[in-house]
Amino acid sequence: MPLIMKALIMISAIAKSSSLGRRGAAFVAPIHRAASTLLPSQLVAGNASTKRKRFCTTALNHLRLPINFERYCTTVLFNHFSTDNCEVASPTAATATNELNPFTWSDITDLFTDPNDSNHKSHNYIPSDHPNLALFRRSTSEQVLYEEHKNYLTNNWISPYDYLVYSKFGEEFGFEKELIQAVDDPSQEKVTWDSDSDGPSLVAAPKGFRYQCNPSLSQASDYTIQNGMTYLKLVLNDFPYDVEEGIHHWCLWKIGGACRTEGILKGELQWALHELNSYPSDGIDCSSSLIVNQNELTGSDVSAIDKFSTFYWVNPPHLQSMPEIHHAHILCKPILKENGFSSPPPV
Repeated sequence: MPLIMKALIMISAIAKSSSLGRRGAAFVAPIHRAASTLLPSQLVAGNASTKRKRFCTTALNHLRLPINFERYCTTVLFNHFSTDNCEVASPTAATATNELNPFTWSDITDLFTDPNDSNHKSHNYIPSDHPNLALFRRSTSEQVLYEEHKNYLTNNWISPYDYLVYSKFGEEFGFEKELIQAVDDPSQEKVTWDSDSDGPSLVAAPKGFRYQCNPSLSQASDYTIQNGMTYLKLVLNDFPYDVEEGIHHWCLWKIGGACRTEGILKGELQWALHELNSYPSDGIDCSSSLIVNQNELTGSDVSAIDKFSTFYWVNPPHLQSMPEIHHAHILCKPILKENGFSSPPPV
């Protein structure tokens, strides 16, 4: 049994003890709830010796509790068990009742701003090495849709990148969808989406074929870099993180630049923020596209953006689901106006 699981079981048992002080109980309770979600019930139930209880109680009483510790416990433990090949049940209706609450704007502010900094900003850049980025996750229902979408891509496209580039950049940027012959796995059925379902309406490739994007991501990257160009596309995230209603999750996708490792530049993020600020606030779905020459897009002041507050960042490589294409995340929430009303966020 992994050491982390043993420790979790022990602390879960301690949590049932009435001998814990207030601070110790506050520390242990979130771990116990995380254990109840992630571990089999027969493992969570158990007893710890009096000596162990006394030792842990003394240690816990000297600890300072980090913000949103319950969310941290659950996320870190889930990631540990997933990467350690431990068996964790797939999201189902039965586990949905144990789901954590969506992130509120207050949660996000607490996680990514310095509480000692009195100069609160409306627009906040999060460094890629910030440890709390690992806490973001999709809701159970959104994760189910995401897994179904991955199955569709596996069975109908040459690669997820072919679908991504064609669906996000498309014909506007010169990309086309082609059918090519492929060897089918007879054990798998073609996966498509019902147009009446919650997911996007996607068409299955004919049996024996797969879709591909022409040019490919690699070819488009080479072409844009060689010609000193950058392709940018700003769209809503198809499978957003679990945030409360009123917060919207956008993605900025990029092909090209000075070199393949250039990443998302500051000026490109600022362009995206100004684009969001220009969108109508009547609920119409929007997106923005840009083809720009190198060094043509310069930084601009974001203080003039007055419709909403933002947090924006680029995930580190180990948190990226599509690491071969540069992309940034933007969370935005409307700013409350002086008259007490606020305009809806761009959507």
